[in-house]
Amino acid sequence: MERRNVWADRGFIHVLGPSPALTPGGKGDWDGGVLESSGVFKDGNTYYWYYHAWSADEKLWPGGYRVGVATAPTPLGPWRKYEKNPILDHGPKGSWDDSWVACAVVLKEGAYDIKGGTEKYYMFYSASGSGSETVDIGLAVADNPLGPWRKYEKNPIVEDFGYLGGVVKV
Repeated sequence: MERRNVWADRGFIHVLGPSPALTPGGKGDWDGGVLESSGVFKDGNTYYWYYHAWSADEKLWPGGYRVGVATAPTPLGPWRKYEKNPILDHGPKGSWDDSWVACAVVLKEGAYDIKGGTEKYYMFYSASGSGSETVDIGLAVADNPLGPWRKYEKNPIVEDFGYLGGVVKV
């Protein structure tokens, strides 16, 4: 079923497109339990939808949320999940983010690094560790919006921030 409806109010534009735009994976998949939206980022002619999910199969995928990405040529899709998902996993046992990682927001640094490097992408994400009562913010860096993502060695960058909600960056 395809629905389309557009309305604007005070500068915000709401568009209903194909529903649902993205669905949980199948039994045994890393995203086969719950799938929640985080942020959408446009780079060039591609939209990147970062989302977090967990598996219904704790034996194959223990722990909580992981971050994945889907891409599309327009905000209405069609959205395709990246075959190398999840792109960001929770950390090893005993680390600050060993329970879950979620709510990814990605920003791009400039068009070109004047030092001769490539463009950089920065992912800010919420995370928590086992036994922790706080939600902290971490940072990961990549040369491509699909990754591979490298977690910043001095994470968390903000402690006890709370659960970071999703945003759209175009």
